[in-house]
Amino acid sequence: MRLPLAALCLALLTAPAAAGEPLLTVEALVSPAWLERDGVREPLAVGDALGEGARIVTGPRSRARLRMGEGSAVKLGEQAHFTVEQLKSEPRGESSSWQGVLDIARGAFRYTGARLAEAPGRDLKFRVNSLVAGIRGTDVWGKSDDAKDFVVLIEGRVTVVRAGEEIALDKPRSVLAAPRDGTPPPVGRITARQLAALAAETEILAGAGGAWSGGRYRVVVITTVDETYARGLHERLRAGGYPAELRTVEQEGSPVYQVYLADLGGEREARTVAQRLRALGYAGARPAR
Repeated sequence: MRLPLAALCLALLTAPAAAGEPLLTVEALVSPAWLERDGVREPLAVGDALGEGARIVTGPRSRARLRMGEGSAVKLGEQAHFTVEQLKSEPRGESSSWQGVLDIARGAFRYTGARLAEAPGRDLKFRVNSLVAGIRGTDVWGKSDDAKDFVVLIEGRVTVVRAGEEIALDKPRSVLAAPRDGTPPPVGRITARQLAALAAETEILAGAGGAWSGGRYRVVVITTVDETYARGLHERLRAGGYPAELRTVEQEGSPVYQVYLADLGGEREARTVAQRLRALGYAGARPAR
């Protein structure tokens, strides 16, 4: 018997994560960004699986979009420091229960719960320095900077702990802040225009140089017969937060080495990345398919 499409979608989104399946995965990215785990720092790449203890650091103009196994999205803005302190999924009948603590020490984030996944149990907490937001199927934006920590409710309901006090946000565009100096203000509201400006800080906008799974464009940084030079450039790019790849091809019976960035979402994205790399001194960077 074939399931109706809506029922099939619900089953897929609420199914428990299979054994060994990553709970949190990098779905899209604007470099430079880094992944730190087990004492090793590498460039963040599309498809990276994040477990407990993983830490993401995004660079200038960078963005990262992460996808949880039950469908929810976590978006990070530039200069963000994000750590997966705890994250687990446990079977609960035909669905699953998700619990975790995700830490935003600096920068902006947005969490959007998957609508069809609101039936399973969800108990996530986002720690934004001095604020702790308890998440259960909602849409929330937050940021920690030099002036304050704050959380903005976009949709749904969130409970935030500030200085030991639990405060419920249940009206769209409600804001709770914890300034570095002075007495915390009461719950406030922002305008729709102000919210749109904040949301843009965590979105991968068209033309920003985004990469994602299935992206068909590349940026070729260099093609050379000098293996030592190619490997050195490859390592420099990776140290700088770009997930560069190195491959060897045969041309007229001799090896040629190519350093490139893959998975870019379109020609416009590839042109943006190539332009940024040229500004960093990689003069030969060019878009390719």
